[in-house]
Amino acid sequence: MITVIYADGGITLTLQAKALAAAATGDLFNVQNLTSKKTIQAVATGPGAAMVGPDSQSQRGPARSYAAR
Repeated sequence: MITVIYADGGITLTLQAKALAAAATGDLFNVQNLTSKKTIQAVATGPGAAMVGPDSQSQRGPARSYAAR
């Protein structure tokens, strides 16, 4: 279970969600809202925390490229 923060300007809302994948800080990953059961994408901001909404873009890490092996 993680805490997801929605931030837009001066407005902040929080909700509890289930992480559907492991993610490092700055990674985009899927989480499931425990109330609505909807899956949304969030940005990992630290252990047990993520952010969604317009302000989450500032939390994104650099894009990673993976070479085919």
